[in-house]
Amino acid sequence: MRMMIPRPLLKGGGSFLIPLLLSMTFALNAAAHITLYFPVGGGVFTVGERIQIEWSIDVYHGSSNSDLYFSPDAGMTWQVIKLNVNEFQYSYQWLIPEGTTQARVRVVQDNDIGLDYESIGNDFGIQPLATSVDEPGPGENRNRVQLSQSVSIQECPQIFGGAGRACNS
Repeated sequence: MRMMIPRPLLKGGGSFLIPLLLSMTFALNAAAHITLYFPVGGGVFTVGERIQIEWSIDVYHGSSNSDLYFSPDAGMTWQVIKLNVNEFQYSYQWLIPEGTTQARVRVVQDNDIGLDYESIGNDFGIQPLATSVDEPGPGENRNRVQLSQSVSIQECPQIFGGAGRACNS
């Protein structure tokens, strides 16, 4: 079988190949060495919620570990979540801190070659633990308290009704 190359591609001596090869080389070099998979931005979490930060090592550089950081201000400043996460661990359970609308997570690959690679998610929100109390309506005799997520109460609070008497718990 004989391969035919269209004449317009042959004009100019195949000079189209050089930019093509250069762009392919650049694309390979620009590939991520580490990738953050969760959280990557968008969405809202609640203070006190536990989430799994997840990432992968895409280009291995010998012995390495990962460092995790949190930014409450869209990447202007960074706070340590966890340093020196084992090189074979690709997730970490994180307790969501105080609220912000511009939170980000960054994972950094520390490695033997002396270059650190990082992957940073986009902004996500953190909302406070919301509570609401419904006052009794006409003919109702109890209050209802709702929390936006389940919480563990170490001590049972004393709740008093409108007449100053302790309510049954």
